[in-house]
Amino acid sequence: YNDEFGHQAGDLALRSVESVQAEAGEMPHAVRAALEDDLNTPMALTALHELVAELNKAQDHAEKARLKGGLLAAGAVLGLLQQKPEAWLKGAGGEDNEIESLLAQRNTARKNKDFAGADRIRAELAARGVVLEDKPGGKTEWRRG
Repeated sequence: YNDEFGHQAGDLALRSVESVQAEAGEMPHAVRAALEDDLNTPMALTALHELVAELNKAQDHAEKARLKGGLLAAGAVLGLLQQKPEAWLKGAGGEDNEIESLLAQRNTARKNKDFAGADRIRAELAARGVVLEDKPGGKTEWRRG
């Protein structure tokens, strides 16, 4: 939100429910109450963090859709979470093709059991502020750290 960690948490939560269709939502009561309380932005951001935590814990598809809709509605009122999560997490830099190329080289090294080479590429990306998340099935997602 107004800090890197908060915005990142919201975008990571939204990334995890990208395939879930958000319900048309209203701004959650806790966020509305905070803003109606003399525009208490810190309290509103706390309420957003609580929504993110609920969304991350939700198991039921309908609950995820409801929470996603509320998070997006609250974000719209505050001017937050307006970009697609993947775009925000990767940043606006023009390095995307180079990062994708390094990821392909790293995946090739991993397949060839060249773990030292794969670790070297991971370290190079980490030095650039790129965080890698290895997923099941050999897929690697990345974001700016």
